[in-house]
Amino acid sequence: MSVSIESARLLFDHGYWATSVLLEKANGMALDEWASGTAGSERSVREGLVHCLDTERSWRQRLRGEPDSAWRSELSPADFASAADLRSLWNEDEREMREWLATLDDSALAQMLDLGPRNIFDLGTFLLHMALHSAHQRGEVALLLTRLGLSPGDLDYLDFIDWQAAQAAGE
Repeated sequence: MSVSIESARLLFDHGYWATSVLLEKANGMALDEWASGTAGSERSVREGLVHCLDTERSWRQRLRGEPDSAWRSELSPADFASAADLRSLWNEDEREMREWLATLDDSALAQMLDLGPRNIFDLGTFLLHMALHSAHQRGEVALLLTRLGLSPGDLDYLDFIDWQAAQAAGE
């Protein structure tokens, strides 16, 4: 399956919109709720969001050929006392990702990358993996927020498209 740069950018646009909705809901949490798990989950909202960010950062750094020390280092949930703290880093990471995506085109996405056994794919496939992994993680965070009475509402792709249309219409 080939992924176009336009599709990849849209997937990441959707992801950043959905993450923003989650962070907005998480911002209203009591700090003890932010940092502790809920029934039926091993992760807290904070741990889920930090994992999502950490994985996207790591994959981007790896795909850009940055040193192992950069992409193997992990973010610690304990470094983010609140959703506002995490939002700052998400905003920085989003900027970096958008800047990188702006340098790519369809031919770049078709280039094969050999990142080791079982990790030989074209760049577009890796980007699709990143977007889908993050969507899964955001779904888990949305469930945790809903269990805490802070449902983020619908985060589906078509909801994002509707949101974009409303923004363009000035609503």
